[in-house]
Amino acid sequence: MAFGGGGVALSFPLAAALARTLDVCIERYPRLYGSDDRLHACITELGVPLSREHGFHQWDIRGNAHGILAAHPIAPFISIHHVEFVDPIYPGLNSLESLELFTKAMKIEPMSFLQRSVCYDKRQKLTLAISLGYVVQVYPSVLLPPELERSERTYTAFNRMSQRTEFDFDTKEIQKSMCKRPVLFFLKDVWKDGNITRGSYIRSSERDDLKRKAPRRLCSAVKESINGTLFMFVRQCGRRAFGSASDSLD
Repeated sequence: MAFGGGGVALSFPLAAALARTLDVCIERYPRLYGSDDRLHACITELGVPLSREHGFHQWDIRGNAHGILAAHPIAPFISIHHVEFVDPIYPGLNSLESLELFTKAMKIEPMSFLQRSVCYDKRQKLTLAISLGYVVQVYPSVLLPPELERSERTYTAFNRMSQRTEFDFDTKEIQKSMCKRPVLFFLKDVWKDGNITRGSYIRSSERDDLKRKAPRRLCSAVKESINGTLFMFVRQCGRRAFGSASDSLD
């Protein structure tokens, strides 16, 4: 069971036993909120322990779900909910397009979907963490697998709080140093080639590199004047442009 509506799976014998007692049982728990709490209570009355299935995702989060998806547990992906409260899964796509690509990757390789693999480039001292069907992360240093297991808090809880105590799984803060952050390559397409699954991943283009450069005034240039209207170009300075008087007057 995933509390909050993320999913529940019952064996046939348990479902049959529950069907005989559920109507009477739920009347004993008016204080409980939601069907998941009541169902859990009634199953407990039958003496059946709850088994947590990591493939069910409660996903009571908002914002960027990257931290959860990139650190998926070693378990088959089964369900998610509340997807309307998170950003599009893949950069450059809207929510519907992202879910279509997400579902396509899941259907093509269901048992390996979102499973993480870690390898290394010894010569360049890089760590590559591949979450199949979602993202390839290239770290600029050698990181051991235990360092990559914890989920980065790229998201907030449903109540918009982001403290570590708001989540029932282990999380970590986003790496603040730009020099230590990974370069991200997100899934572009996935397809079957015989008995091999192939996928292409492209580098995320959402990073605004201008914010990490030294501040610099924009360059401008007068284009022409037509009927009393002056037309000008204002843009980032080119490699050989200085934005000085010499550029405009020479």
